[in-house]
Amino acid sequence: MNRKITAVVALSVLTLANLGASELEMVIDNLKYSRDFYSKVHFVAVAKLPQPFKYDRYPSDGPERIQCDDGTYLRQHGKAWAHLGDRMRTGLPVDYAERARYVMTFAAKDSWGRAGEPVDKETARKLDGWIKLVDAALNAAPATVKLDNVSEVDGRSQWIFDAPSENPNGAPSRFSFRRPISDKKNVLLHEFSGSMRLEGDKVVPAGAADSVQLGLGYMMNFEGGQEVSEFVWEEIHQAGEEKGSQRESPTPTATAAPKSETVLLESPKGSFRLEKGPNKYSAWVVSTKDAKQRQLLSLAPDDSIDSESCSASPDEKWLVIREELYQRTGPVKFVVFRKKGWFKTKLYQFVDNTIHPSSRHWIWSLGEWSSDSSRLTIGLSDDVNIFFNTRTNEFEKN
Repeated sequence: MNRKITAVVALSVLTLANLGASELEMVIDNLKYSRDFYSKVHFVAVAKLPQPFKYDRYPSDGPERIQCDDGTYLRQHGKAWAHLGDRMRTGLPVDYAERARYVMTFAAKDSWGRAGEPVDKETARKLDGWIKLVDAALNAAPATVKLDNVSEVDGRSQWIFDAPSENPNGAPSRFSFRRPISDKKNVLLHEFSGSMRLEGDKVVPAGAADSVQLGLGYMMNFEGGQEVSEFVWEEIHQAGEEKGSQRESPTPTATAAPKSETVLLESPKGSFRLEKGPNKYSAWVVSTKDAKQRQLLSLAPDDSIDSESCSASPDEKWLVIREELYQRTGPVKFVVFRKKGWFKTKLYQFVDNTIHPSSRHWIWSLGEWSSDSSRLTIGLSDDVNIFFNTRTNEFEKN
C-alpha cells in the first residue's frame, strides 16, 4: 500500500494537536513504504557512525558493495566478500545519497566480488554487521513517537520524529522523512540516528556510546545502462513537469527515466554539466553556477555523442567522451590528454596485445570510477574488464 505522510494536512496548519495518536501510524506506514521502495531499486546508504562507510545494494538479491577507509568490498548475493584497494572518498556527508548530483555507469556490477583479495572471517563479520545496522534502521518498530520538527529545506518537505530508546541509557531514535515539495506522494526515510549495537549476530538497543547515524537514498536506471542519483532523478521529473508534460512519480518498478533533451551528464560534484552541442559530435561543458561560462568540445564528424558515451571522475578532473580523454584545467576548461586520439590508440593497443579478443569487432563501454578517481573501469564485449589508471596513465588488466 502506498501510504503517504501528506495526510498530515498542509504544513502551515500542521500542529501537534491535530496529529495526536496518528503520529505512530504515519511513522510505521512510511517505514514500511520506505522498506518496500528501497527493496526494488539500487539502494544506497551512507554511514557516519559507528564508522564511515557507503553501502550499495541492488534489488532481487543483486550484488553488494561496501566502500570505507580500508578499501572496497564486493560480493554477489550469497557469495564471499572480495577486497579491492580503492578507498571511499573521505568526508561524504550523511545525506550524500539523497542530495548529491551524479550520473554513473555500473557496467561492472555483475562482476563484483569475482576479482580481488579474499576476506577473512573477522572482516566479513564486520561488513555483515554494518549491513544489519542499516537493515535494523529500516525495520525499526517504535512503540511511541513524537513529532519534533516539520519544515521545508532546500526544496524538500521534512518531518522528523523521535522515539525513546528501549535501553534506558540510550539516545532517542530519530527518523527523518523527506520528499520533494513538488512530489505530493512519495515520502521516504532519508536519515536515521539512534543507539544500537551488534550482540553476536543480532542488533540490540544500546547505550548512548553506541551510536548509529545513517543517510539513505537510491539510484535509478537512466539511458544506456547509466544510473542517476536521487537528486538528478527528481530534477528530470521536475523539468518534465515544468514543460507541461504528464508527470509520473518515481516508482520502485521504473526502469528508465524520461530522457533529457539537452543534458548528457551531470558532474559528480555538481560544478558542471555536459549539454548537447550544435551537432551530434559536439558537446558543451557548462558551469552550473553561471551558464554563460561554457566550452565547446568537438570530436570527429562520424562520432555521435550520447549520455552513454560520457563519464566524469568523482573529483571532476577527468572527462571521457566516446574515445577521447580530457583533463580539467579550469572551471569549464578541459583539454585533450596528451594528444587527440591518444586514449583510443592506447586502449586498442592494450586490448589487442593483452586481452586478445575473440573477434576484431569487440565492443567496449564505460564503467565505474574508483572513489579516489585513480581508475576507470572499461567493460569489454567478452565479459572482461580492464582499467585506465590516471596516476600511471596506463591501461591495466587487474
